[in-house]
Amino acid sequence: MGHTAQGQRRKIEGKAPLFKKSQCFSGNCGSGTGSARNENGDVYYGSWVNGKPHGLGTIYFDLDNENYSPGTFFTGRFAYGLADGMGTFDFPGEKRMTVKFDKSQDLAVFQSVGKVRPRARRHVLDDVKQWEGWNIRQQTFFETGSPDRILVDIYKDWDGASCWSTTARAGSVEIFFLIDTGCSGTALTKSTLDFLRNKGIRVTETGASLYQTACGVVPFREYTIESLTVGSVTFNNLEVSEVDGDDNLLGMNVLSSFGTFEFNTEQKTLVLE
Repeated sequence: MGHTAQGQRRKIEGKAPLFKKSQCFSGNCGSGTGSARNENGDVYYGSWVNGKPHGLGTIYFDLDNENYSPGTFFTGRFAYGLADGMGTFDFPGEKRMTVKFDKSQDLAVFQSVGKVRPRARRHVLDDVKQWEGWNIRQQTFFETGSPDRILVDIYKDWDGASCWSTTARAGSVEIFFLIDTGCSGTALTKSTLDFLRNKGIRVTETGASLYQTACGVVPFREYTIESLTVGSVTFNNLEVSEVDGDDNLLGMNVLSSFGTFEFNTEQKTLVLE
């Protein structure tokens, strides 16, 4: 055995891999591309050889991992289950830092290569948000993660303003909502109300109320829904209005019940507290 091979062997002997095949939950974690979750809740997505991360991969740190700011992820090279060679840490606020590892089982032990810089200045690897792994990271978090966060989507309206949307449940029925912090109440379209009734959800009309709109005072029909679940919280006999439009609106009568809420534009989550 040559000196180089002996040196490589010494560097990996006795070091536990960062992720193991037994932690696999998706894909091929033997020799292929797969995803695994460790005891901290962190998710690895990338290349595997002989049941260990080997090649290019990404680690999405659990949002409750106290060692990393929520939203941090690492992309780099792995060898024999260990971090090896160049990689990048991406932090909240679109910041990125390039580092170098040498067969390390501890991501806190690295050689710093550059300062934290705006993500637009890419040093090693392209942004990984378009990877399948990014979607896997989000899906698995909301299956196993903290119940005080809900998944949201963001898009631009016709005027270029940012719009947020999410889903809630009435019984077993999923409802799509626009998040409207300017709306005092939650409102559903007539088609949604009819759909819920057809699915056996109890929707009771309670009367009508007058609302001041840009077009003057407009009467809105009022209802109560048997239950509406947002995140981990269920609202029983929730008062809602019938909205004259194409979108359901999740308003402040629900959102304000959580005390405070915060949008995370990078993780696309709404944190409810």
